[in-house]
Amino acid sequence: MLSLTAAEMVQLKQALERRRPGHGLPRDLYHDPLVYRAEMDFIWRSGWLFAGHSCQIPKPGNYFLYDVDGDSMIIVRGNDLQVHALYNVCRHRGSIICDAAQGSVKRFVCPYHQWTYDLDGRLLLWRGMQDGLDKSELGLHAAHAREVEGLIFISLSQAPPDFDPAYKTIAEVARPQGL
Repeated sequence: MLSLTAAEMVQLKQALERRRPGHGLPRDLYHDPLVYRAEMDFIWRSGWLFAGHSCQIPKPGNYFLYDVDGDSMIIVRGNDLQVHALYNVCRHRGSIICDAAQGSVKRFVCPYHQWTYDLDGRLLLWRGMQDGLDKSELGLHAAHAREVEGLIFISLSQAPPDFDPAYKTIAEVARPQGL
């Protein structure tokens, strides 16, 4: 989701127009918070990011944390043996679920009110919540995750670009490496 307003887009365009072909960027573009936000929106949050190696999470319950501009992600091997990328934020009160940079768990338990999530992010248990709430709507938010020949990629985009062309290219080169 893009966080720049129309006015900020105009401001960004004007800043980029100051650059001269064949020269480095003007110094202020390296420090401008608007440029940083634009890079996060248009590059880091819209495509696929290399997050880690499959050997970091060989068994169900193994996880590691991956941060993208203040968003902490849990990269975990699920009981289904698939890689899942989950936002490291409890849906109840917004508490961080995992503090350790890596580890192994059977389930994720929020330290605040002990909401308990399965390795795929589904809400399993909650304490003291009113009847009538739908657990299926309160799981951890997930990002897209793909595994390619020992490499893990995630996308924070709601609608990421097609990963299949990258998959084919990466698989062809990575497969002989035995990652």
